[in-house]
Amino acid sequence: MKFITLLLTFSSLASSIILNAQHKKGRHNNFPEQFPPHRTCLTVKADSLLRKRFKNMETPEEFEKKLKQYAKALKSVRQESADTLIIPVIVHVIHNGSAIGTGENLSAAQVYSQLDVLNEDYQRKFGTPGYNNSIVGAGMAIKFVPAVQDPTGMDLPEAGIHRYNGGRISWDSMDDIETILKPRTIFDPTKYLNIWTAKFGGSLASTLGYAQLPNLTSLPGLNSDEGPGTTDGLVIRFNAFGRVGNLKAPYNKGRTTSHEMGHFLGLIHIWGDELNCTGTDYCNDTPPTDGPITGCPSLRASCQPGVQAMVANYMDYTDDGCMNIFTNNQVSRMQTVLMVSPRRKELLNSKVYLVSSVPAANFTVNPRFACSPTQVNLFGSSTKSPDFWLWEVKNAANVSVFTANTQNATFNITTPGNYSVMYVVGNSFGKDTLIKKNHLTLLSNTVTATPFSETFESGFGWALYNPNGDGEWKISTITGASGSGRS
Repeated sequence: MKFITLLLTFSSLASSIILNAQHKKGRHNNFPEQFPPHRTCLTVKADSLLRKRFKNMETPEEFEKKLKQYAKALKSVRQESADTLIIPVIVHVIHNGSAIGTGENLSAAQVYSQLDVLNEDYQRKFGTPGYNNSIVGAGMAIKFVPAVQDPTGMDLPEAGIHRYNGGRISWDSMDDIETILKPRTIFDPTKYLNIWTAKFGGSLASTLGYAQLPNLTSLPGLNSDEGPGTTDGLVIRFNAFGRVGNLKAPYNKGRTTSHEMGHFLGLIHIWGDELNCTGTDYCNDTPPTDGPITGCPSLRASCQPGVQAMVANYMDYTDDGCMNIFTNNQVSRMQTVLMVSPRRKELLNSKVYLVSSVPAANFTVNPRFACSPTQVNLFGSSTKSPDFWLWEVKNAANVSVFTANTQNATFNITTPGNYSVMYVVGNSFGKDTLIKKNHLTLLSNTVTATPFSETFESGFGWALYNPNGDGEWKISTITGASGSGRS
């Protein structure tokens, strides 16, 4: 029996290796990345595929009928509620082994910039690109925040971020993302709003993103992790996510995620996904159009005589810089979905964004040893979700030469010598300080002609270089063979 078990195990392993090799050979490539000539969204396609997999899901018509009934019943509740809705977000940064901040392994700054855009757009925040002065424009009392706890209750190394090496150059089909990537990486969708960022190829090469639409079905299996719960969330092209970092115009202002978040919260494309003025988005204050509007036109006729199309609506296909409006009806629809749709309504009670302890300071310096002048990079790697940072670099005379108040920092340095680095991190529970003395050594790049002699008297300007931190030479003026240090 043991022999049979071993044989089967080895056979399964060999098959897995062969299939994986064939998969990599046939599906991953190094061809130049294709970029969409205009906005694209595969949410409708994703919804169609999901319904084929889970045939008990309600039809779009049944969903709209139920949603209309809920909206009417909850109208007074929405009007009376002034509390801000808190949505904990986890961004699964999918990469292929690249260093953080390069390629699709997005920097934390890029991830957090996207949360800023979402909050500005959905709150219609005054003084930001998300504000508009339209008479039908509306905002929500909502805030998207990074989760700080992982599903086991441990603190995430980076708030709101889960980095995952997918082991492939690109994700080439929706089927691979839905059946392989998402089930392997998803956090509990009743506690986390899941967003995946990835590099697309193959049939997804010209895609910007897509989302899973909400449902109102209460049939067994559909509200659990065995049904659509294994795939719920948003999927976004890595270089169309956020507004700082590795981005490509005209999708470099974070509006792809604002668009797809609208779908996640129940909104439909404003042309109703039907051409020739035959579709509806079920929102009476968004003028219907005969199809998607791309680019950023100043004017475009709608299907209503004498009424201009709402080219700035987040749920159309215009460029990032053109979008800046949700309407009253759209906001009411999203609020209703958040109150009644499975997984979305549970998000409102999730507490995985709450910090529970004082952060622990940690950092790295690169390079630690260099010739002057050079650029020095300071990388914070603290745990337990700090939201306060302070760097200070001091020279051997204990004089401050650099300070910063960001998680990571970069500065230029020219004077040779030894430098100490202090890093302070904090949150609402307290602060933690880490000081590494003589942690940075800058050597002179002066070329000295030979033969060379040194009297080792004062002012010779030598710096100690001791990368191993063991026994070392020390500069002394109390002994010498001659001169002032003579004994």
